[in-house]
Amino acid sequence: MEKVLAINGPYKCPTWERILDSTPPFFMSLENAMLIFLFVMIVKRGDTNLFVWTSLLTVFFFSIYMFLFVLDNHFRLFHSKETISIKDDALVIDCSNSFLRRHKSIPLSSIRHIEHYNGSRGSSLHVPDTLRVHYGRHSRYRFAINMQYPDSFQLAKEIMNHSLK
Repeated sequence: MEKVLAINGPYKCPTWERILDSTPPFFMSLENAMLIFLFVMIVKRGDTNLFVWTSLLTVFFFSIYMFLFVLDNHFRLFHSKETISIKDDALVIDCSNSFLRRHKSIPLSSIRHIEHYNGSRGSSLHVPDTLRVHYGRHSRYRFAINMQYPDSFQLAKEIMNHSLK
């Protein structure tokens, strides 16, 4: 038996605001292009210093990961549809148009508490999630994209009621 608790859609905003909010993925792709250019120049020069290679590859892979993280947040903010439901004693979160966070199933018995989340602490990157569930020993998961505070408060209360049964 599945009970749908909420269906969240993308953030509705004017086109110019979407363009301005597209700058982090643009700058991350520009940074990755510069790293690839630097890598090609080092290969052409024939530098075989192991420290240079490992440093460059480390920065490159970290930049790729950050680019995917920023791009996924952008897709989730403007293009995703998230379905939050209770199915077979588990909290199930399905998110379309996202490639890093597509499906999550959390046992209701393992949920410790749910808190409001207003973006990553100490970062200027916009994160569309409004709730964070703590479950298990040290696990947590962000969800409830683009929800208003009263709606997310009601959703958190309803999930906690199901988890206490």
